[in-house]
Amino acid sequence: MNINKPNYFISRKQGSSLGQAWRHCSYYGFPLNTAFTVHFALAGLKGDYIEGRQKIIERLRKEILGKGLFPHDAIFSCLWAMENNHDGKDAHLHGAVHLPSNLDEDYLQDFLEGVVKGIDGAVLVKPVYDSGWLTYMLKGCHPDDYDYFNIPRSLRKKQGIIWGKRCGASQAIDATERNKRIARNKSLNQRFIPKVNQSNNPAIPPMKVSKTPFKCERKNAI
Repeated sequence: MNINKPNYFISRKQGSSLGQAWRHCSYYGFPLNTAFTVHFALAGLKGDYIEGRQKIIERLRKEILGKGLFPHDAIFSCLWAMENNHDGKDAHLHGAVHLPSNLDEDYLQDFLEGVVKGIDGAVLVKPVYDSGWLTYMLKGCHPDDYDYFNIPRSLRKKQGIIWGKRCGASQAIDATERNKRIARNKSLNQRFIPKVNQSNNPAIPPMKVSKTPFKCERKNAI
């Protein structure tokens, strides 16, 4: 991705990939159960929001890995999307991450506040109950794709220009790793189950994107 090139929208391909990653995480036992938002205008990070986003995701990866109680907790699962509202003066990062069962939203709030070193309101953390947060993250898509991603009418507005990548997934759940995991699972089924039928090896169900938007307490966060 050319960081000197403006990025106006999340493409349909990118949005679909985020949706596939979301379903993949739920299917394989490490659902994206916690949402977070970081407002760079309120943060104390040095450098631009590209550096800030990279620092936040990398610090989060190092912090969460190894903290869990189960093998699947050793996988860093995270999706993110950038927006830049209010004439480019409110760059912010929306993310969804899998927190192991022994960690909670307060833990993530304190950790992110320590990373960004911002003022009150720089970091917002909420639990995720359904795919409404995914819908919220995808609202930066092209207007032609609002219906495709079931974006509520109240959220159908341009989300500003981003320089560099507009959205992405952690390496453990990107398209390459998802395909490898699916192939490994299929291989294990073929090895240990003599006759694999549909009930033993179900396909990942199609994504049903919630039409209920994520409610953010910060007034201008949308």
